[in-house]
Amino acid sequence: MRSPPAQRATPVLALLILAALAAAVPAQEFPEAVEAPSAFVTVIEAREYDDRFESVEDVLHHAAGMRVRRFGGLGAHSTASIRGAKSEQVLVLMDGVRLNSTLRGGVDLSSLSLRTIERIEVIRGGGAARYGSDAMGGVISITSRAPAQEGAVDVSATTGSYETLGADLLLSLNGERVRSSLAYSRLRSQNDFDFDLIEGDGGIQDLAQNERHTRLNADFVRETGLLSSYLDTGPTSEASAILRFSRKDNGQPGGTLGVPRRDVTDEQLSCVDGEEQFRRAVFSLGWSDRALGPGAFKASVYHRYEYSELHDDGQRCGFFPARLFPDRTRSQSTDTQTGIELNYIGEPVRLGRAWLVNRAVSSVRIERVRTDDVDSKRRWVGNLFTQSEVRLFGGRLRLLPALGLELADTSSGQVRSAQFKGFEEVDVDDGSEWLPQIGAILRLAPGLRLKTNYLRAYRRPTFAELFHPDYGFIRGNPELEPEQSWNFDVGLEFSNHGWGPLAQLRLEGVFFHRDIEQAIEWVQFNNSFVPRNTGQAEARGYELRGSLTLWNRLELGGNYTYLDTEIKSTGNPLPHSPRNQLFGRAALRLAGNRLWVEFTHEDDLFLNAGGRFKVDSATQLDAGISLRPSDLPGLAWVPENLTLSFEWINLTGEQRVDSLGLPLPDDTLWYMRLRLAPR
Repeated sequence: MRSPPAQRATPVLALLILAALAAAVPAQEFPEAVEAPSAFVTVIEAREYDDRFESVEDVLHHAAGMRVRRFGGLGAHSTASIRGAKSEQVLVLMDGVRLNSTLRGGVDLSSLSLRTIERIEVIRGGGAARYGSDAMGGVISITSRAPAQEGAVDVSATTGSYETLGADLLLSLNGERVRSSLAYSRLRSQNDFDFDLIEGDGGIQDLAQNERHTRLNADFVRETGLLSSYLDTGPTSEASAILRFSRKDNGQPGGTLGVPRRDVTDEQLSCVDGEEQFRRAVFSLGWSDRALGPGAFKASVYHRYEYSELHDDGQRCGFFPARLFPDRTRSQSTDTQTGIELNYIGEPVRLGRAWLVNRAVSSVRIERVRTDDVDSKRRWVGNLFTQSEVRLFGGRLRLLPALGLELADTSSGQVRSAQFKGFEEVDVDDGSEWLPQIGAILRLAPGLRLKTNYLRAYRRPTFAELFHPDYGFIRGNPELEPEQSWNFDVGLEFSNHGWGPLAQLRLEGVFFHRDIEQAIEWVQFNNSFVPRNTGQAEARGYELRGSLTLWNRLELGGNYTYLDTEIKSTGNPLPHSPRNQLFGRAALRLAGNRLWVEFTHEDDLFLNAGGRFKVDSATQLDAGISLRPSDLPGLAWVPENLTLSFEWINLTGEQRVDSLGLPLPDDTLWYMRLRLAPR
């Protein structure tokens, strides 16, 4: 369905406003992703949230073009979507290491802690030529928390609704040539919230009267840690070693669909036996030199290990169908990745009136997966990437042509169609993928620039999509073709240092369009859910983003995303893709104290490609305050580096649902955080 004229005119009007402002205020630098300078990027500085009870899921959900799909309340499995792309089409990196599961494709954002992160870059729509598969919607690049400039200790504690408890420790040690940091974060919650039983259209829309229940077995415990060290090996060179780990144990309460709508107990609405365990460790070694010959060089090696285990001791959760697995109560899998990457950026070279900067990256990785149902599977992947930056007219125009090549080979391995059957040989046809890209940046005036990108992206099927065993109601499809897309975006960015009471102003307006071919969706086929190439799909829309600071005290910011998607074969929208998303924030700083209010809204959406299950629109209002007690009357004796914050989530008490259509808390949640940190 095409956008109405008024909606198509909105981004044009916004871009004209940006052009009018450019002549009135001084310019400021724009954030750029090193991997894709012409891409539209959102940069999130994690340290800005250290005084708050904020998660990786929250800060990403508030970014332009982003939507986080949550599969439960606090600490539940959560995945990222960019411009309507599903989680398998969004590449997540931690210090350059892929976190995407080779088995399932996505990344559980709830396994990450914001306290061990320095910054997050969201590259919307770009990154495919540089990184290859999985970056159809974009890239989320996470950088681990760096050691503080001076040795310091930062500790905090959190408590809140439903027996939520958390603690964080950050320790930095700096020497003459060595800088090291240690970070540890722990969070747990009982999560036994009350909710109204939901029924109606598809079992997820209307509230049943007088049906109040308590969610059981939604508790979780998460621990994350970071140990990093940086050594100066020369005037311009540095070596690094980084170890990251994550542990998460949580209940699996299951769904409410398919159970009686009336006169049911809490135990019938929640699976009390389901438990899940997750472990991840990532280790990387790196060496870089900013002046190695005529350019800069960086080399890194890494290894990622993941282990997951699912329990259903009473076989009451439906994880293992009793007719197929009468004695099975557990499944487990391991997912490992080992790789090496070489990165080189040349010095600018003058060619007549132009300047040329070249960059080259090569990498090789081996991915292995082992599960109870499939023998050990492996895939090796090689990537080559080259990019040139041509600077014309004194740097006013920058052209960025790039080309990526990805080669892969997936082992044939064996798969069995059911637990009681033998293994059968399955072959996968892997091929090479060429990924061309062209980007441009044009500086129209001080503080105002135009950017555009056109590129090809693709995604190889996950091992679960290829080799999921036949359980009767679900199975894999070894004949899947890779998903492919052509991505285009164009927009204006405006930024300034300040003007009178206006300390800072940033504005952005972007139009984007993505044509998808061979889209992979799980669909019902011969009474089974099977991943199939469903043909063409389309996603288009625009993003408006702005922020300003007045008198260095009042901060206003927000973004709006309009998204129009369509599966060509059915006319249905892509699942989990609301037409309109809006986020706004206002914050007031008074000395060391800060008060903020946040508002989010998203339209109704469908939960599956068939357009059957629909979720109503949702609006949420949150607020919080961060205090420095030593600034308050009579509390001068309190340490100056102590802060106390209070937050209230869902002040309107609106009934919301997660990405499975399951109920979330409809009351107001509260959290209190105490932090002792260097100033």
